Amino acid sequence: MKGQSMHNLVLLTAIRFSGSPPHSAARFAPLARQHSIPLVVPCCAALLRITFIILLSGLAFCGCSKKAASKGSAIDLVQSGQEVAWADGYVLTVAKREGSSLEGIRIVNTLPDGQIRTILAEKGTISKGEDANSVKIALYEAQTQTGNNQMSAHLMNLVLNK
Repeated sequence: MKGQSMHNLVLLTAIRFSGSPPHSAARFAPLARQHSIPLVVPCCAALLRITFIILLSGLAFCGCSKKAASKGSAIDLVQSGQEVAWADGYVLTVAKREGSSLEGIRIVNTLPDGQIRTILAEKGTISKGEDANSVKIALYEAQTQTGNNQMSAHLMNLVLNK
């Protein structure tokens, strides 16, 4: 009898822990004795549920932050159709990028005297710079315009930094 009363006490505790009213313990005690149901199952289920919620919360708040995404290389920032702002006021837009090949390149920056310089090229290539925060861009048949001045170059090399 002593084992059965302890069995009922643990069942009562387990049911109270899971949020059921205490009087329901008497209703489940015969069922638990008949089928030898482990009495810790409701406690473990609640503990597993809480652990699962904490784990999902950690993934949602820590795994999806933008800081983690921004730690990549500068070369990964250059994507088709997106404007990318660089140090010293440079803004790069590329119409198409396939690997290191670029097409429809436009670079705009404001000079210290306030003039806007625009550099255009139909084709070019991109490569990693000296460190993860820079890229090297080679522009072929580039056209540069600053105010009323225009310039052409068969090859123009630029280094842009984050």
